[in-house]
Amino acid sequence: FIPLFNLLGYESAAAMGAAVGIATLLRTGWLFWRGHLTRPLDPNRPRSPSRDFFALLPMHLGLIGLPALLLTLNALRVQNCDLLLGAQFWLVIPTGAVVMGQMIPFLVAAVLPRGIVAASIGVLIVEALAFGIRFAIYPPITGHEWMIGYFSGSIYDEALSLPASLLWFRVLCAAWAVGAVLLIELGWRWRTGRARLPIVAGLIACLVVWGGLQANRFPLGISVTTQDAIETLGGRLETEHFVIYYDPQNVPPDKLSRLEADHEFHYARHAAYLDVDIVAWRGRKIEVFVYPNREVQKRLLGSRNTLVARPWSHQMHIRWDGHGAGAVGHEMAHLFSAAFGATPLQLPMSGWSINVGMIEGVAEAADWAPDPLDLHQASAALRRRNQAADLRRLFNPAGFWSQPSRRAYTLMGSFSRSLIERYGVGKYKRLYQTGDFEAAYDRSAADLVTEWEGFVDGLPLTDHEQALADTLYSRGSIFERVCARTIGELQRQATIATNRGNTDRAIALWEQIVGFEPGNVYHRMSLAAVLGFADRFDEALDVLDVVLGEELSPAQRARALEQRGDLLWRSGQPAEAAAIYAECLQTALPDGSLRQLEVKRYGASLDPEQEQLARRYLFASETRAEGLYTAMRWSEQTPDDPVPRYLAGFQLVQLNQHADAIEWLSLDAPMEIAQIDAQRRLLLAKSHLLTGDLENAETIYRTLVDVPSHRVRRTAEDGLERIVWWHDAP
Repeated sequence: FIPLFNLLGYESAAAMGAAVGIATLLRTGWLFWRGHLTRPLDPNRPRSPSRDFFALLPMHLGLIGLPALLLTLNALRVQNCDLLLGAQFWLVIPTGAVVMGQMIPFLVAAVLPRGIVAASIGVLIVEALAFGIRFAIYPPITGHEWMIGYFSGSIYDEALSLPASLLWFRVLCAAWAVGAVLLIELGWRWRTGRARLPIVAGLIACLVVWGGLQANRFPLGISVTTQDAIETLGGRLETEHFVIYYDPQNVPPDKLSRLEADHEFHYARHAAYLDVDIVAWRGRKIEVFVYPNREVQKRLLGSRNTLVARPWSHQMHIRWDGHGAGAVGHEMAHLFSAAFGATPLQLPMSGWSINVGMIEGVAEAADWAPDPLDLHQASAALRRRNQAADLRRLFNPAGFWSQPSRRAYTLMGSFSRSLIERYGVGKYKRLYQTGDFEAAYDRSAADLVTEWEGFVDGLPLTDHEQALADTLYSRGSIFERVCARTIGELQRQATIATNRGNTDRAIALWEQIVGFEPGNVYHRMSLAAVLGFADRFDEALDVLDVVLGEELSPAQRARALEQRGDLLWRSGQPAEAAAIYAECLQTALPDGSLRQLEVKRYGASLDPEQEQLARRYLFASETRAEGLYTAMRWSEQTPDDPVPRYLAGFQLVQLNQHADAIEWLSLDAPMEIAQIDAQRRLLLAKSHLLTGDLENAETIYRTLVDVPSHRVRRTAEDGLERIVWWHDAP
């Protein structure tokens, strides 16, 4: 009845692997203890130890049958989208756990005369501890273990198929188990004078397989060490506070100074905010692993989407896409929190469990990212729509992870920030270290939570801000979604197919996803989008017309209407598209969505020649270089039009051509569209900053610190902080 565990799949297979593996170990040890099995090397035993081992195996494998049947039947109650994949996980994980669980007591019984059960449990504990140590000190947040088979890492990486590394690991386990049994058999035959040559040959074969897999643990994905990650990335940059490992193809020499500046700026900001110099406290520099893309990150870290910082290891693992990358500040804050963490892992505790809410709360509070709404505004909006969880539930892992991630991070970030703003960082650090609200604040947790609730409930919110929160925080948690693992993997495959131009496969995958969850409007909108990419406009419009006939949230309706406008424009109806875009602009959407709609509305309203260039820019430019070329062509035809100039400047910034971007982004008068003009000024200030013109950058940023948009305002404040830091830097 627990989501994800209530169907044949990875989670239930891992849980059952632990259950049947331990049960097999205990029962086998009990059989030796009670004398139902003779000790393996006893020369007077009636049968060879290998015959006993393989005769006992079917009985223990039978332990898997009833749970597997129950979960298969549970598919009548709970939708299971991929029974075959679930069966594969169950075939690989619990069966392997049974083999290993049975092997351990056989091996222990061959060595020890008594205490077989206790010693077998000890072996399993040592192996589990070894897994935990590897997990703690090496980069991957995934890993392989005898009983659970495979630990999939973060629940925020929903897409999951059967990993090839798990198959190789189970082959390694089989070679180890069979080799151990054959070694016991060889010892018994040696004592009894029986033929040994076939056993020796089998043992050698097992050793060869085991040795070959051990020698190729990294290429096969069985394990990844820190040195493997360092050598794969290839580049190394040492700064005042960091040792950064990066891919030189992703961060060429001309970007290294920006990579260094980004890290050192965040270091100075966190040191001031949290009042700690973590490098001095730790006595060594922070190690940073910068992955060039999601696939390399998956290979080395075990995750495509989740970025990681481990306070105890003084390492963080991120992707960096240039100046102001959002991941740097959040993950670095986790490392700073180690100085006031309590446990050997330097994490906060809530009773006997790790306080996940405070771990993420302090990182959100310290980073204070330039999101569309700040943490306090977003929390206020969530509470007014009764979408905010009780903060007390977010202090423990189960409560935190059961919530939609964005909501949980936001609420705990707001709570942590409010405590620091109201009472200072010193008391917060004491709370983080002890978990004792009374000792830190002379007040109970309930009182402080109530005070925070009163604070955010009293914040003024415009209708636009409330509606924007509804748009941003509508996604549920993984535990609320149908076939989250299967659909996540199908979505990943569909994205790959679309990017490769294989629209037929992408359409087939989205049709499969829609079949699994027909009520999900986003799936059907994604299907319509891919049909549009394949120029199957009528079919795409039919899908969207059905969607638009249903009851939708304002954000869902705006997204579906925008797609409909795109299809109409691409099929030669720009006027109808422009009207639709204008309607969408009445919806509370993030700044980026509004800017895109404004450009589309504007472009679809132009004269035919310029309209064609606008359409080419928006829908036919597959690379940034193509987009830049089209924007420049458009600007040449209408040199007084600021929109194509802005678009050319935007593409130049994305291509890191900041000196050239300044000319295109500089205008004599503000643009008529406020959202686009604010972004133009942000990009212009950034280009001045990165070309060393701090004076002009500061002048522009100061014009933006009072605008209504929190994203624009916070970005400008960040720019000004960087300029001050730049002036003060040695």
